[in-house]
Amino acid sequence: MIIFVKKRPFPVRTMIEERLSKRLLPRHPLQQTLAFEISKGKAGYKGEKNVDYYLDFLPGDKFRIIPDLRLQRKKYFYQIDSLLICQYFLLPLEIKNVRGILRFDRNLDQLIQVYKGEKKRITNPIHQAKRHRTQLRQWLTLHQFPLIPIEYFFVNSNDETIIEIPDDLTEVIKKICNSEVLLEKIYKLEREYVEPKLTNKELNKLTKQLLKEDTPLEFNVKKYYSYNELDLIKGVFCPACSTTIMDWKNRAWECPDCHLRSHTAHIDALLDHYYLISPFITNLQCREFLRLESSDTVRHHLITLGLEKQGSNRNRTYNLASLINQYNKFGLHR
Repeated sequence: MIIFVKKRPFPVRTMIEERLSKRLLPRHPLQQTLAFEISKGKAGYKGEKNVDYYLDFLPGDKFRIIPDLRLQRKKYFYQIDSLLICQYFLLPLEIKNVRGILRFDRNLDQLIQVYKGEKKRITNPIHQAKRHRTQLRQWLTLHQFPLIPIEYFFVNSNDETIIEIPDDLTEVIKKICNSEVLLEKIYKLEREYVEPKLTNKELNKLTKQLLKEDTPLEFNVKKYYSYNELDLIKGVFCPACSTTIMDWKNRAWECPDCHLRSHTAHIDALLDHYYLISPFITNLQCREFLRLESSDTVRHHLITLGLEKQGSNRNRTYNLASLINQYNKFGLHR
């Protein structure tokens, strides 16, 4: 089995958009846009996981893979869906889960998607992968790593997609494959590159440096969608019923519909506040957001979570950033 040096994360943007959609009223004007973006984000993630399935058959003593690698070049970032690493070559993969027909236009060097009778131009993933190769070369030079061949592929992860390429575009054909034949493409590269360019020590150093500089996306949902905080539904959602607001009864959260009781359901609600409103919260703001009457109960919740705090008395604010670790601790993450 191949060595995945980190777990492929669920898209941050999609996760935050799901939280926003859940907090907005069903008929809010943003819901249609959010539904489209969430569907697109999940489709992309599903496609990447599909490719991960095939990559997992590669031998772990030869290959390593870093999924969802995001590196900085000057003031900009670029994201590689999957980076395959071995002693002989590097292989960035651009993965797309696009429905319908993908038609390569020879004359204008562009990619056309045909779906449900509609045609539109989409970003050419081969150009993206090629740019990633250039950016990786610059990164290797900057960090003084030995020169190593860098190949690239566009991998189609949708089993129903039809790709149409003119026969004379041989270079394009070489750089495209469906997910089920990706392993054959990689094995072919193995046969072409027989001279190791990196020692095991250099391979380990390269992997560590890439992981060190991997920078997860930070998505400012308030800036992107410009919604009003007053539009957000307040309260603690039931983990089982999803949309039912729970009541605080007998020192626990209780769902009025399914009667589930929880001592930690408010953690997910506070994460909504972190992502959708602000990473900082006061006792009063917490009472209003969780729909609690007692300031003592709120103080108990915030103190129990061990949040960093600033100020005193009524001006005291709590930093919700450490909730990310609490979220993982209680097993509430995706």
